[in-house]
Amino acid sequence: MPTISLSGGSVSSSPTSCAAGAVTVPGAPFCYPLPAGFADNSSATDYAYGWDWRTLVSIGTHDLIQVIGHPVQADLDTLTPVDALNFMESLLLRETTPGVLTATTLTNMTIDGARAFRQDAHYTIGVDTQNYTILRGHSVVSISCQYTPSRATKVTAACADVLATIGIVDR
Repeated sequence: MPTISLSGGSVSSSPTSCAAGAVTVPGAPFCYPLPAGFADNSSATDYAYGWDWRTLVSIGTHDLIQVIGHPVQADLDTLTPVDALNFMESLLLRETTPGVLTATTLTNMTIDGARAFRQDAHYTIGVDTQNYTILRGHSVVSISCQYTPSRATKVTAACADVLATIGIVDR
C-alpha cells in the first residue's frame, strides 16, 4: 500500500490491478478505493473541464474529492526541483484567482512514491480545499479535497485515506 512522505522514500503500487470497486476511469493512471459514506459521481460532466481523466466522489454539493489527471509530453520524473516548481507555477491558485480568498504556498511532499506538492485554499463561497498535484512520468494527477465547515472532519479523513491508498503509474 502506498504511503505519503514529506521526505521521499514512499513505496509505489500500480493501478494496473485495481481492486474491484476502485474509483477510476478508462485509461487513467490512477485508482483508489471509494471512501466510506461517499458516492461515486465520476459520470457527471460538469467538473474538471479540460482534464482527460476525471473522478469525483462526494457526500454533499461542496463536500467532495476530485481526482483528475492529464498527460503531458515531458517526462516529469526527470525535472530538476527548480524545473518542477516552475511547472507548478502554471497550476498554482492565487488570491487573484476568481473566488479564492486565501491560498497557501506550495509544500513539497511525496505521494505514492512520486514528487508531489500541496496547496490549501479558502474560497469566497465558504469552502476550503486541500489540493495535491502529483508529477509522475508523463502524467499530472491532481487530488482536490473540498469541504464545508460542517463536513471538514469527514472529508479530510477520507482525503487522507485516498492519499494513503491511491496508486499512480506513468501513462
